Amino acid sequence: MAPRTRGFTLIELMVTIAVLAIMVAIAFPSFQGVIRSNRAATATNEMIAAINLARTEALRSNYAFNDPMKREIVLCGSKSGDACEEGTSLAEGWMVARRSEGEAGSTASYEVLRQAAASANVLVESSRTRFAFDNRGRLQGTADATIAIEPTGCKEGENLRREITITRIGRVKTENKPCAA
Repeated sequence: MAPRTRGFTLIELMVTIAVLAIMVAIAFPSFQGVIRSNRAATATNEMIAAINLARTEALRSNYAFNDPMKREIVLCGSKSGDACEEGTSLAEGWMVARRSEGEAGSTASYEVLRQAAASANVLVESSRTRFAFDNRGRLQGTADATIAIEPTGCKEGENLRREITITRIGRVKTENKPCAA
C-alpha cells in the first residue's frame, strides 16, 4: 500500500477559487455603497469642523462686522489655500483664515487656520462661497446658508446626500437626503 500524501487536488483548489470569486462579485456592490457613504460622512465631518473652527475663532477674536481694521474670520473657497478667491466654490477647495485689511486701500492678508484641497470623490454645492462669523458667533448676512455634500456616482434616490445648514445665529444642522442625480 502506497503512502497517502496530504494536500489539495487541482480540482478542489479551482472550486474554492470559483466560490471565492462569486462571493466577491456579490459583495463588491455593497462595499461600493459603504465606501461612498464613508466619503460623504468624512467630507461632511471635515466641513462641520471647519465651520465650528471659524465660528470659535470669531468668538475668541472678538472682531465685529464693523471693525475699522476690517478683520474677520472666514471660511471661503480657495484653490491655492493661501487666500480667498472671489468666485471660487467650496468644491474647488476651501480654507478657514483670519483676514485683515489694515490700512485703507491695502490688500487683504490671510493667516490660514485650516485648509483643504478639492476632492474628486465628493461633490460640494453651497449657497455661498464665503462664510464669516461675528464676535457673537452669528453668521454674517441676512439668510441661513446651506452646504450640500454627496459622493460622486451617487444614484438618484440613494440616501447619501448630506445637507449642512448654518443658521443666522450660527447653529449647524445636518440632514441626510436622497441624491439629486
